[in-house]
Amino acid sequence: MAVNDILRIAVRGLMEGQQCWITHHLKILQVGTTGADTGNAITAWNNNVFDSITFPQAIQDFQNQNFVWDRVQCMRVAPTIGGLNELVVNVPGSDPVDALPSTNAVVISRYSGLPGRAGRGRFYMPALPQDSCAGSRITAGVLGAMQAMMVRFIGLWTIIDPPVNWVFENCSFSRTRFLAGLTPYTGPIVNVIVREIIGTQRRRRIGSGV
Repeated sequence: MAVNDILRIAVRGLMEGQQCWITHHLKILQVGTTGADTGNAITAWNNNVFDSITFPQAIQDFQNQNFVWDRVQCMRVAPTIGGLNELVVNVPGSDPVDALPSTNAVVISRYSGLPGRAGRGRFYMPALPQDSCAGSRITAGVLGAMQAMMVRFIGLWTIIDPPVNWVFENCSFSRTRFLAGLTPYTGPIVNVIVREIIGTQRRRRIGSGV
């Protein structure tokens, strides 16, 4: 791993026998002391997204307890592909209320400063408890708490590794530009919006992933 490499985090969850994946990208701004390893990016994800001790809430606090995140993968996707690393985890949702159907999910949009499709992305968060929505919309209290949590995807993630720490930038990555031979990095994430209306995937089938 080296400065300016782009890494892809892929996180798998299980719901009703189905696989649900979300992906996120990080740019290395500073390589830490103890080796260039994508495992440090996995640690950054766990510390900022799954940690409900340091922060008031984590992503699993908005999910039904029958849902579980079970692995986190990371690999370099630019300028070359490689360095796959995987960590098996056990991070269940914490809410006992039944979840919405697996065809429903919360939509989280991420934006860089670049206009157009290349500068934005999104992921879907499954297993929202039924009492967290009304009229196909996320309730105001849950929406506000979720939005506060999602701002962790803006800015830098640091892993302490003295004397030189790892520093990752939450960034936008365009697969279309990558396949066209253009620079896939489209800037740091500057805004994250949790969509109020619940997303529905009509063509989803049992056994298929998000």
